Amino acid sequence: FLVLCERAPDGTALTTRAAAEATGTTKDHAAQIVSDLIHHGFLVGSRGRGGGIRLARPAKTINVGTVLRLMQPGFDEQATKQSGSDSAFGMLLQAALRSFVAAFDDFTIADLAIETSDGRLACLDWICAI
Repeated sequence: FLVLCERAPDGTALTTRAAAEATGTTKDHAAQIVSDLIHHGFLVGSRGRGGGIRLARPAKTINVGTVLRLMQPGFDEQATKQSGSDSAFGMLLQAALRSFVAAFDDFTIADLAIETSDGRLACLDWICAI
């Protein structure tokens, strides 16, 4: 949703319904995500005619790793949790998960909002490929 807001023309507000349709989720699920993103200070919302959601600050200042950790705290906890196993494989899995989560720290929402040559958002193409 943050990427979609960044790509909205001239700071136009994006409706929750439009965000849901663009990402292939339900309006109810989109509303919960929007509520959480507003709560964490990534989005601002307005009601009524012309209302919708907008980024609360510039996309280049919103770190993807920070968003991940706030929106999915259990994910980060898993990455830093001791496996309880001293096996080499268990330690390898923990190291890999920590590296995976840390990789998100190198990117901002602005990085994800880059368009492909045909005008689509590269990150939405990636989501659809999963």
